[in-house]
Amino acid sequence: ALNLFYLAAAAAGAWLLRRREALWGLLIAYPLLRSLLLAAMGAVEDRYTLECLPFVLVLAAGFLSWWQQRQRLDEA
Repeated sequence: ALNLFYLAAAAAGAWLLRRREALWGLLIAYPLLRSLLLAAMGAVEDRYTLECLPFVLVLAAGFLSWWQQRQRLDEA
């Protein structure tokens, strides 16, 4: 469940950052292309997919930062 939350938050973060950040495409392209490459290879160990985790965390942090900022504005 936590993994799904992180992936959903990363997807929402990518959606929010698409207009603000100039290089947001790279944050999405690298994990996506790496995952496709690893899926095409046969038996791949899990440790090779861990390199994509920082990208997911950065995008999720972008969404959580936006959400927290919006909550503060709604309270004021």
